[in-house]
Amino acid sequence: MRVIERCTFFIAVTGLALGLTFGGLGREGPLAVAHAQEAATPLGEKATRAALLRLAAQAVGRGHVKAAEGLVRATELLGHPAKDVAKTRKMVAKKAAKSRGAQKRADSIEKGVGRCVTELRGVLESVEGEARLRVARAMVLLDTESEMAQLALGREQFDGSWVRGDLIALLRHRKEIGRAVHDAGALEVPIKTGPSNARTLQAVTGERGQMATWGKVEVHAVHLPPQKLERIVRMAVRTGALSRYLRTGKLELPKLTNVVRLTILPTTPKYREGIRAKVAAGKLKPEWGKLAVDASSWLADGNERLSRPAVDVKLSFDLFSDMFISEWWGDQSAEPQVALQFGHVNWCAMAMLGVVQSYSGIKDVSGGASGSGTSDAHRNDPETEIYRLGQAGLLGARAFLRYLVERGEDPAWSQSFQDQLAKIQGPVGTKAAFVAQYLHESQDIARMLRETTGKAPSAATFEAALGTSIAEFEARWRAWMLSPPTGDGVVQRLRGSVSDTYGLSAEERALVIYLDGLRRAAIAVTKHLQPVGLDPETSRGCALHARYLIQNRAQLAAWPDAHEEWPDKPGFDPAGSWAGLHSVIAPGCATWRNAIDGWMGTFYHRLPLLDPGLIRIGWGMEDDVAVLDATSMVGWFGWQAVVTWPPRDGKDVGRHFAPELPNPVPGADQSAWGYPVTVQLFMAHDSPIELEMSLFAGSGTKGEPIDAYFLSPQEPANPELVPESAYCLIPKQALAGNATYTVRVRGIPDQGELIWSFRTGR
Repeated sequence: MRVIERCTFFIAVTGLALGLTFGGLGREGPLAVAHAQEAATPLGEKATRAALLRLAAQAVGRGHVKAAEGLVRATELLGHPAKDVAKTRKMVAKKAAKSRGAQKRADSIEKGVGRCVTELRGVLESVEGEARLRVARAMVLLDTESEMAQLALGREQFDGSWVRGDLIALLRHRKEIGRAVHDAGALEVPIKTGPSNARTLQAVTGERGQMATWGKVEVHAVHLPPQKLERIVRMAVRTGALSRYLRTGKLELPKLTNVVRLTILPTTPKYREGIRAKVAAGKLKPEWGKLAVDASSWLADGNERLSRPAVDVKLSFDLFSDMFISEWWGDQSAEPQVALQFGHVNWCAMAMLGVVQSYSGIKDVSGGASGSGTSDAHRNDPETEIYRLGQAGLLGARAFLRYLVERGEDPAWSQSFQDQLAKIQGPVGTKAAFVAQYLHESQDIARMLRETTGKAPSAATFEAALGTSIAEFEARWRAWMLSPPTGDGVVQRLRGSVSDTYGLSAEERALVIYLDGLRRAAIAVTKHLQPVGLDPETSRGCALHARYLIQNRAQLAAWPDAHEEWPDKPGFDPAGSWAGLHSVIAPGCATWRNAIDGWMGTFYHRLPLLDPGLIRIGWGMEDDVAVLDATSMVGWFGWQAVVTWPPRDGKDVGRHFAPELPNPVPGADQSAWGYPVTVQLFMAHDSPIELEMSLFAGSGTKGEPIDAYFLSPQEPANPELVPESAYCLIPKQALAGNATYTVRVRGIPDQGELIWSFRTGR
């Protein structure tokens, strides 16, 4: 089996998940909740409403928790007495907390729901106005395929979903933006490298260092190789191209008016020294200097930003942010509104880099589950998972915000009407980013930026540009946020055609539990490790990409082609394209177990599966092609972690390396290699960590040393792909069967020497 790895491991480091409380259940949204609360007159026969509550009790008793929640919500919409609804809801929540997710057949419940929907058709025909809308919402909640109810809600068919007619044009443009994201990631960016001419860098470090430049964009460092600087510039410029497309309709490289310089200092002390030097030279006000020394980076001298060491995508984000302002000043005499600037820049960065601006004060949500047992308990703890999703890149942040919108708990957009970027925090920042996406899809972002520039950050300013009230705009935005609907009616859930965090299919459940077990064995900080969930929308993208590859098998044989979708090829879809760029891929697999075991037998593909910040995965398989997205929903872990594989005291460990593309050691024959040993470090460090790794035959370090390739961030054999803080030993020959091997690692900060053993299988 061959496995293929994508070029970039995206790292999401957002801090946008604050201030969450929990209200109603289900997915019909805040307007439905409000209508239910206002319902003074019950709708439909009392027997029908009571039957729905009885069916809810039966559903939760058979493990169909989400279906039960939907049934309770439907009775609420139909105006059933609040005390009866509350009683059933309490029962559902209590049983859900004890549920392990095992589901039993529910044919009789499905038939009962069908009878209730039939009875409600007659009610729908007999009522008008708001009452008609409430009945239609209840019917759709019970059965998404109820055409009569969908039409009553003013919805039309679009891409297999029922969508409000006024939103279809926006969703069509979403597909065009998806293609632009794909194309922006492939733009040629001619970059030059050479000795640095940055005076700050030389003054602080005493070394000249290296630089990479594109036009007026410069990145300087003494501790990073030229190819890494090139990559930082290239990713930032491509993100700038996407920004330009969203504002002008043309996908082209940015056009800057001023020099944009990023100077990366090699350590935090050197960064602080650089900030103090800027203050002493009068280039930075003392009051700003006090804030800058504790920041990750600071625009310290007009067009020069100083930065402490950081991951590549964070550095590209900082560079792109400054590029956006430079380009803006070419057309305007004042800065754009902070709310729009923040939202637009962060959405572009999420889409292209998988990272957004980070904040202090992130809620500690990792102390709940212990990670022990077969671990389905977390699927009944939505608060922990939803908070973590808010920190997990574009798809995670969208899932987090949608959760708030469904419950009417999303923050008001007006909270982002600030005069400084730093004042936008938590869910307010998430909201600003997705309001920007709405304005991208409605093609209003450029006009809004232009018409609000130089004016007070007030509701009046934004209402004048919108041509409507903030309240009306918010209502349209919320309807858009919930479109296309998830299609998760009670009937659909009972049929098993919709998976959710409570009710996975047998295959999905087995896959997630197996992956959880591998992660618990590999990651030392198991006390804080949260089990992974499976995300339906992300899985849809994986399935689309698997189908694309089946239709375009020539791409399977090449890297990075297998991770891409080309718009002129059959089966192209933006969701599939996203999945391909964020997934590990395995052709030639008979089962999901074959795919995971194959990925674990590699260097590159193993790493994302063992990231302690992984929150949800996507999974899709078509014929013999498996696609697993393990990078779209990765959040900030919050604890230092050393991840080792094979695990301590591991049994039946593989003997052979699973050949992958790209080749970790170009030119070498992968088929002869032994099972790889990896160490991943998740810890803050100011300077590169250089480890020493050795492998010995036997149960101690006095056995015969095993000849192996050693790969590290400082000395990668393949410069095309250099995973951050990941180290690997690849034995040059297959390991012996039923044999014990010992690993020794030296150089881990604050840990000294790390030694463990494992045993191979036959």
